[in-house]
Amino acid sequence: PLIADKKWALENMYKKIVLLLATISLLSLPSISEATTVSRQLVKDYSFEDNSGYWDGDGDWRSTLFHAKTGSWYAELWPEEDDIMSVTQRVKVPKKIKSLKFSFWYQFNSVDYESISDDFCSVEIGNDFYDSWHPGDEETFGWEKYVTQLPIKKYKGKTVDIEFTCITDYSLDTWLQVDNVKLKAKVKK
Repeated sequence: PLIADKKWALENMYKKIVLLLATISLLSLPSISEATTVSRQLVKDYSFEDNSGYWDGDGDWRSTLFHAKTGSWYAELWPEEDDIMSVTQRVKVPKKIKSLKFSFWYQFNSVDYESISDDFCSVEIGNDFYDSWHPGDEETFGWEKYVTQLPIKKYKGKTVDIEFTCITDYSLDTWLQVDNVKLKAKVKK
């Protein structure tokens, strides 16, 4: 009887170990949703290195004057007084997406601290404003990251423009530098 009890205990322990190992291996497998999606970067030449025509801009907007976030180049919107400068890329968003994340690195600066200043810089996707920066309270001292999740229903299957714009009034300078512009879609396989 003592040997039978030990045999039963060993068999029971063996079953528990097998069950535990099976559970651990299932936990390490990707979920069904992860296995059926793939992440895609939709913005071409996102770091402005290629200058291959994916971005369309006003004037001389590519720069290496300061340090880029990555690589050598970045977009610099530094319009003349009482002017507008922008850079745009048209992007096709797939129909079968599970998520859509928009991000970029930026530096915003101005020497126009007048309370009546009309200067500002902004980013839009389609006809939707996502952020804007105004002199006096939003200058950056180095690169800062902007990240947001976009509403899937609004953009899936559409072609949209990603546009950065900087507008100055009649007085002092305001400028925006942008790098690593990404629109990442989790696409259903």
